[in-house]
Amino acid sequence: MKRGDVMKKKLTCLLIGSLIIFCSLTAIEAQLASWVPGDLHVHSAFSKWDMAYGLGVGNPEPPSIIEQAFVAKGQGLRFIVITDHEEMFYNDNLESTLIGHVDFEKGDFTWQEMQRRCREAEEETGILVIPGEEVGSVIPAVSDGHLLAYNISSFVFVGAYGPEIEINGQDMINRASSVVPEIIGIPPLLFIAHPKGSWWEPDFPWEGELKDFISYHGVELFNSGKFTQVTSEWDKLLKQGRKVVGIGNSDAHWDGRPGHEDEYPGLSRTYLYIPGEVTHEAVFRALYNGQAV
Repeated sequence: MKRGDVMKKKLTCLLIGSLIIFCSLTAIEAQLASWVPGDLHVHSAFSKWDMAYGLGVGNPEPPSIIEQAFVAKGQGLRFIVITDHEEMFYNDNLESTLIGHVDFEKGDFTWQEMQRRCREAEEETGILVIPGEEVGSVIPAVSDGHLLAYNISSFVFVGAYGPEIEINGQDMINRASSVVPEIIGIPPLLFIAHPKGSWWEPDFPWEGELKDFISYHGVELFNSGKFTQVTSEWDKLLKQGRKVVGIGNSDAHWDGRPGHEDEYPGLSRTYLYIPGEVTHEAVFRALYNGQAV
């Protein structure tokens, strides 16, 4: 074989190899681009008298939904879920909660207003702003922890909270499971919030171990920049064949403004595998399928 022919073959092999590597890198890049960042636990002014806002006394006005959405967009997020507290939708302040005043219709009316503002923020910012809810009482030791509800079309109302009315985790799961989903064909997606070892503890621990509950979809492994100390429990469930999806969220009540620079949407985040258009349904389907890191 002539020297020139050898060189041609070598060049041909080199070009083919380079093309294969290029195509592989392009495919990998496309796959990586399909992992979409978001924050599934964000609060707004609808949680107006939360302890994070000083019970609504003597503090600056909490961030609005659209303010949180703009911060999220600036952090590179593609979606957020607004998960304001259940009691905030039907009660005006802590006092009305303590005396047991409850009103589902008022709560649902306020929740629908929150849903409308999510749509407005979505149109204004260009990222998904999805309405959800954080179920459970903000009064310490009244409900056994908090539950994040996604893919819901209306207000999740567990019932009256008060010092003599104890609501456990399974109560919250059962009630939230009965809500009509936003996307039919996917059930309401329920995640145990900050179960252990977060900055909420000991006021809002999730009582019992993860294995003791049924019909929930996943758990917050990461909250407010910290692990929630249930990774070993979670690992055991996975080894037993239980499908329990792990997520990480900011639980941001603030928007990074002065005095709250370490609390904003995107401080902790979850990446969902969404190879196509990023829509509400795509977010819920990725969560449902466990395509989350």
